[in-house]
Amino acid sequence: MRDLSKKLFFLLAVTLCCSMAMYAQEVRGVVTDVSGEPLAGVSVIVSGTTTGTQTDVDGAYVIEVPDISTSSLQFIFIGMKEQVIPVNGRKTID
Repeated sequence: MRDLSKKLFFLLAVTLCCSMAMYAQEVRGVVTDVSGEPLAGVSVIVSGTTTGTQTDVDGAYVIEVPDISTSSLQFIFIGMKEQVIPVNGRKTID
């Protein structure tokens, strides 16, 4: 009986992890300026949410997006115009 409860717990844990992965998908990319230089410290936010991240020293970011078919990303950096880019199913947005 104890082995059965361990197996059920493991099955439940795997199911929960898989279902959570289905809801959010990872989008990544590199933010650069017009000359192609990477921009560190750019805020990347999923539009309409509080989910966000910042680019690293190489301009790279990774963010979890709830729905890659309908979500948009906001790119905000002091001194530059904010950009809103629809994800449109892409996993990489540079």
